[in-house]
Amino acid sequence: MSENETQTMEQTEMPGFYSKKFKKEALKQLNGRWTTPVLITLAVTVITSFLVCLAFPWEFYGNLISSAINGYEPSMSSFPWVRYYITLLLIMIIEPVVEIAQLYTFPILFKNKEPLKFSEFITGFSLWGKALGVFWWMYLWLVLWGMLGLLAGFLGGFLIAAICYAITQSSSAIAVILPITGYIGFFIVLVIKTYQYSVASFAIVDNTDVKVTQSLKISKALTKGYKWKLFCLDLSFIGWQILAGMVYIGNLWLKPYQTSAKYAAYLYLLNDYNKKMDQAKIDQPKPRAIEDEPVSAEVDTTDSNQV
Repeated sequence: MSENETQTMEQTEMPGFYSKKFKKEALKQLNGRWTTPVLITLAVTVITSFLVCLAFPWEFYGNLISSAINGYEPSMSSFPWVRYYITLLLIMIIEPVVEIAQLYTFPILFKNKEPLKFSEFITGFSLWGKALGVFWWMYLWLVLWGMLGLLAGFLGGFLIAAICYAITQSSSAIAVILPITGYIGFFIVLVIKTYQYSVASFAIVDNTDVKVTQSLKISKALTKGYKWKLFCLDLSFIGWQILAGMVYIGNLWLKPYQTSAKYAAYLYLLNDYNKKMDQAKIDQPKPRAIEDEPVSAEVDTTDSNQV
């Protein structure tokens, strides 16, 4: 096959949302430029691991082991509750900032062909305010939607329990069915909403002028009709995740690879949304793909009052 024929095949690649295509693009962007993304992942891993180790009550579990060996009853009063909750709060403050700083480097990686500079990761910490805003705003809505899913699950459970009671005349089914249907409802809604908001952070790092509340609306607009495919994209890395779990250092390469693939998918969603707006002849601000210009500061949606 000639070189021209090969180029023609690449240019006429089947359009659509395909995990294989985004993973291929991720490897293309990282080719010859793995060093800095791996070092950044190492820095993030060290920071988060330190916080987790700080929160873990080592001395308490040491006392548990000691009590089991010596045959006496352990005391819960030795659990370091104050340190534990303070450290958990620190984790919920520091981890979103570190994550947004890492994500900040991927638009730069995709824009430029030169090796990524570690200083770009440091620059990303300037977005600490929006990092915390996106995390807590998203967390709030996930909790609210999760509670709604839990309520829906309970209502569905009551219906099933009523049918079971009519058949068996036993009320014990309620105690079994309600927790199951409640947690199923909670889990389903939480997963759907998590993927609906999954590109909000990318919207922030693509254009730092985007407001926190707007980032969730942007994510909601872009992921409409693609949540299942985004889930499948994550699922396509399961083999690598198992391997990286066996050889933990493999996460240093897996994280840049996976995030690059997700960012490539985000760019596809941007372009797809732009095309749909053009076809519908909608006259309003719209997202712009990174190849053209940064994301618009506003994305209006027909149901923008509901996150």
